Amino acid sequence: MLALIAIANVSWLLWGHEGGVGMTPHVPALGPADSAVQFVMTVAVDHRAMPLFAFLFGYGMVQFYRSRIDRGMEPQIVRLMMRRRHWAMLLLGFLHAALLFYGDILGAYAVAALLWVWLLFGRRTRTLIIWASVFGGMLLFYALFSMAGALAVMFFAPPEVLVEMEQAGATSFSNDWLRDLAYSQPYLITVLTRVGMWLISTVPAAVIGAPLPILLGWIAARARLLDEPWRYTRALRRLAVAGIAIGWLTGLPDALVIIGALPMPDALSWAFYGLNSVGGMCCGIGYAAAFGLLAMRLEKRPTVAEPPRAVLEKAQRKALRAEQAAAHAALSPPSAPTAPPRPRPLPRLQRRPRSCGRSRPSASAR
Repeated sequence: MLALIAIANVSWLLWGHEGGVGMTPHVPALGPADSAVQFVMTVAVDHRAMPLFAFLFGYGMVQFYRSRIDRGMEPQIVRLMMRRRHWAMLLLGFLHAALLFYGDILGAYAVAALLWVWLLFGRRTRTLIIWASVFGGMLLFYALFSMAGALAVMFFAPPEVLVEMEQAGATSFSNDWLRDLAYSQPYLITVLTRVGMWLISTVPAAVIGAPLPILLGWIAARARLLDEPWRYTRALRRLAVAGIAIGWLTGLPDALVIIGALPMPDALSWAFYGLNSVGGMCCGIGYAAAFGLLAMRLEKRPTVAEPPRAVLEKAQRKALRAEQAAAHAALSPPSAPTAPPRPRPLPRLQRRPRSCGRSRPSASAR
């Protein structure tokens, strides 16, 4: 995972190169070797390393919370510890951006954790699935809408429209001006510049890019998908094959545009950006599933045969529901103690026989 993150950030640090290709930090290739490397990185690395890290980051939150609860700590104390860790991450991200790299991502993860843990961490798994579906649907809509819009402009709009778009600045993304802005001035000035660039990019990444893989990490961790991969061998294989296949296929159009095999005007370089980003989410989760299978193989753990679905629904439905309820109870904050129910008053017909035989008080006693 760390190797993928390091490779994905190499393009941001290529000095002495001007220009860009597509909506990527890559620079124009100088030969076939550069084109081959950019093709492989676009298909298999770019927009894939961040979702992988965010998925495992969310998975680790649940692991941390569960381990402390198992030790007997109070849920409020554990939530406080999580907030402190996320505030520390935000501080490290701020220092990283101010002193070194304007493209820091730790701050985005920290802001996303502070926000979404406060909003959704104690919710039911079904609620998390609904929210993940909402975020996934929004990203998919953006991907399809941007691709359809770009193709419509390319094939149906007059040529003057593309010329006006290029004159207005809708060209390929290039990060050479970002490097000049962040590093070509005196150091104290560049510190303020990098902090401003970091603030601008952190909030959108925390609100748009990070929530979906973090929520999926919570869902997977509640089921112990990577803690006990021998129980989910079939599911991990399906996730690995489907996720990596979808990720590589959706990155193919952008890669073909980058190497020049698929002609695309510079004004429409954003056509496949959304598709590549959505596919990167699937690919990152597929990589996580593949790493889980690899870890199980290296540990030489025997796999547990999964029962057929029909048998599972009949024989183990109650057991699975009980396990999910226990997992939800362990991850949910304790509710306020409720008062014992008040005893219901006896009906009138039952109260009268009890009063039989009792003498009514005399007037003097009154």
